Order: sequence, then C-alpha cells, then structure tokens
Amino acid sequence: MFQRFHTALFKAFFEESRNIGDREVLISLAKEVGLEVEKFVSNFDQGSSENEVWADYEYVQANYVGWGIPLTIIGERYPVMGASPIAVYRRAIDLCLATSGLTYPLSFG
Repeated sequence: MFQRFHTALFKAFFEESRNIGDREVLISLAKEVGLEVEKFVSNFDQGSSENEVWADYEYVQANYVGWGIPLTIIGERYPVMGASPIAVYRRAIDLCLATSGLTYPLSFG
C-alpha cells in the first residue's frame, strides 16, 4: 500500500503539478489508492509521525550537509548521491557485508 501512495505522490507532483503539501490533495490521493481514509486523516491530523520525520531530517542536515537529493545512506555509513550507477550501490553494499561478516546470497529463511 505504501508503494501505491508513494507513486501517487510522485505522479501528482511531477506529472500533474498538484500541491502535495495541501491536506486535501493528500486526502484525495489516499482515497485514490485505497487507503483507509478515516485512519489516514486521523494520523495526519494527530501528526503521529511528525517527530520521527523531523528527527530524520535533522540527522541528515547535521551529517550530510552539501549532499544532493536523492541521497541514499547504505548501512548507516555509505552515502550514495543522486542517480548513481548500480556499481556504486553494489560497492557500498559489498563494503557493508565485508565488515558485517555476512556473505552473498543473503538468506532470511
């Protein structure tokens, strides 16, 4: 469900030039993708995730000033900026695995 809402946000902003900072636009997107609208509105109005979002924002501002958007942090220590080649992501993952003792293929079963 998250992915559908996330995709709808991008489409609304980049393709339809809708104001995704507007409460009513967000509610209409929630309806469009089939979210439980009453729960969405309740969570939105309560700001239930606001502190977590601000904490993430402040962490990035304090630790990655000057980096671009999008910025992906791999393994909480390897920042990868923008539309980097897949080899850059693989290298960061390899470095994380090398220091963790894990190996390919990862098994979660």
